Amino acid sequence: MFLRTSLLLSLVFLLNGRNARGAHYDVDDTSKSVWKGPILSVGGGAIYSSLNFFKNAAAYTNYWGSDLRLLCQLNKNVRFATHYSTVQGVNLVPTWYNVTTKYYNIDFHLLTHFSNEVSVFYMLLGIWGQRWSGFYTGLEDFSSLAMKGIPHFSNYTTLYFGAALGCGLEFQITNRVHFFAELKMCFSKTDAGTGLNDVIYGGGFRYDFYVSAKHKRKRGLLPKFNKKYTWF
Repeated sequence: MFLRTSLLLSLVFLLNGRNARGAHYDVDDTSKSVWKGPILSVGGGAIYSSLNFFKNAAAYTNYWGSDLRLLCQLNKNVRFATHYSTVQGVNLVPTWYNVTTKYYNIDFHLLTHFSNEVSVFYMLLGIWGQRWSGFYTGLEDFSSLAMKGIPHFSNYTTLYFGAALGCGLEFQITNRVHFFAELKMCFSKTDAGTGLNDVIYGGGFRYDFYVSAKHKRKRGLLPKFNKKYTWF
């Protein structure tokens, strides 16, 4: 359901934003927007992760963590991002204790720009790895996908690889600072099953530390209301 909805939203935004003006392009009323070089960014924020659906049957499985990212936008609609995220010191009583999970991502972003010039919607597709580490007791592990072949009351560390699919929104705050919100579904093969491993909600800020001098940037801290912009 989420996949079909995301694809539909992406199509709508692509069609609606075909003639949109991007925030980082030279705009001429008599010509099309022209890309003028790469944009490099660094970002950070928080994530809200379900950790790993295959490892816990508890009703509450979502925990807060941190996220760091480095991004490179190559043209108006294409961007690549690398992420490092972590959730530490979680107890899934009584099955897991002192759990630390780390995520390593490389994502491709397909960008579509709203006509207000300060908002971006994007679909993402990527590869990811999850490093899981914790103390496994084996107690009350009633899930049908319970851990197999792992000794009870032992430390356990492993690394899973898989694919990620999701979408996000960005809002420009200043010429170089942006707020983002993101939803990502992660799929992988684990020692307890194969399928949807985690759903991660993220949010934070991105800073453009390198912008080609050829770009025509807007001035001021916030976008001004004038005839050039269409707001929603």
